[in-house]
Amino acid sequence: MKKYIGAVLSLASVGMLFYILFTQKEQIKNLKKENSNVVIIKKECDSLKSEIFTKDIQIGRYEHIFDLLDTELDVDCKVKVDELKGQTE
Repeated sequence: MKKYIGAVLSLASVGMLFYILFTQKEQIKNLKKENSNVVIIKKECDSLKSEIFTKDIQIGRYEHIFDLLDTELDVDCKVKVDELKGQTE
């Protein structure tokens, strides 16, 4: 009986080794698929960030223009600009 225990343990070890190698290959395949999805999401996130940056610049320009309008216009024009701001908001 003691002779067979070594053989059984060896076979069990080899079987576990093959199982680990097989599952490792499957996990690597899954990680490659997930990595491609992550790359796509990162590209989309970067494009959205650049869009947000562009919109922030545009908003900043409009705010600067409104600040200039408030400081450099006479009273009648300021009233008209305030009316227009109220209509657009």
